[in-house]
Amino acid sequence: MFKANESKLDRIIRVVVGLVLLAVALMYTTGVLRTVLLVIAVIALVTAATGFCALYRLFGFSTLKQAKPMEKPVSMPPTAPPSVPPSKPPMA
Repeated sequence: MFKANESKLDRIIRVVVGLVLLAVALMYTTGVLRTVLLVIAVIALVTAATGFCALYRLFGFSTLKQAKPMEKPVSMPPTAPPSVPPSKPPMA
């Protein structure tokens, strides 16, 4: 689907803001203001749930830290097996 572009902190903030706006809209407002707050709350909650923000994508912005590509391991020169001293014959 869409590539995530929100960090964990960004998503937590969106959930909190979305829930506060939802509560305010349902308890304290009416009319057009209620509708606007509900729409903003739903957008905040949906983007928090998906981890994708279309406005971030539009402006080429991301709060998600990208994983660093793995560096090539330093190649070690081949080593000879350790020399083993000759074994002594068993004593009879």
